[in-house]
Amino acid sequence: MSNKVAIPIRDVYEFTKTLKAFSKELETSFQSMDSAIKKCGNEWKDDKYEEFKNEFGKHLDKLKPLSEELTRVQNHADNVWIPIIEQYLKNKVR
Repeated sequence: MSNKVAIPIRDVYEFTKTLKAFSKELETSFQSMDSAIKKCGNEWKDDKYEEFKNEFGKHLDKLKPLSEELTRVQNHADNVWIPIIEQYLKNKVR
């Protein structure tokens, strides 16, 4: 096994950028869905609305752990991966 390290810095940056965009899109989608469901409730005034809202909410809740994990990975990338890679490359250039 070699002690050589090969880090595709551009790919890591691109991955982090894509991860951030996906996380933001997911959060925006959560907000849009919440607004749309509330808007339905403005006119839809029977028990079926509450049933629909609750059932749909259960499905959205299944996505929240993904959103939380994306945020955790994004923060880890920003605070750990990128600084370590940058420091490694800085030392390598010397």
